[in-house]
Amino acid sequence: MDTLKIFLLSLFLLLVSCHSNENSSSSEWDLKEFRNGDIIYRHGNGFFSDYFRKSSNREKLYSHGGIIAIDNNREVYVIHAEASELTGVGGVRKESLNVFLKNISTWAVYRLDTTQTVRDSIVYVATQYLNKETPFDLDFDNTSDDKVYCTELIALSINKSTHRNLIKATGSIRNKPYFAIDDTYLTKEMKPIIRKP
Repeated sequence: MDTLKIFLLSLFLLLVSCHSNENSSSSEWDLKEFRNGDIIYRHGNGFFSDYFRKSSNREKLYSHGGIIAIDNNREVYVIHAEASELTGVGGVRKESLNVFLKNISTWAVYRLDTTQTVRDSIVYVATQYLNKETPFDLDFDNTSDDKVYCTELIALSINKSTHRNLIKATGSIRNKPYFAIDDTYLTKEMKPIIRKP
């Protein structure tokens, strides 16, 4: 009987230890580094992640991006456009930073070199698309913003907030102009803040 108690106690301690290690590894960032309106990128693990990563023209590091939104309680969220890999259904959504970076090892944060007022406006524009429940644009059509894909949301939010065509579509998908991932951060106005690894 003592052997069984020792075994169960050991098993319990092992499970608690694994659970606490799992939690501590998920917070490998300092939330004080983030600002409202920063742009975050990740190299995802999804089926189409490599396809979108390779669609960039110059730097093929990331497959998806979104806009950092910080609420009044200093909680960090990401506003981004995403579709289900199974159904193709999706749209602009807001989720916690922890969910956005879950199981992600390669990611980065960039900041537009401008005033905080302009960066707050980036979040405001992205929130308008979120509030309208804008669907995901499977056609990758830049001629309309009735539907948007992830980098289109970033480009529209930045361009509308700066009142100029700062982010330009140099990529191509299905012979259409496409805002490639690197189009949205490889400009002189975007500064890297965090890069992992």
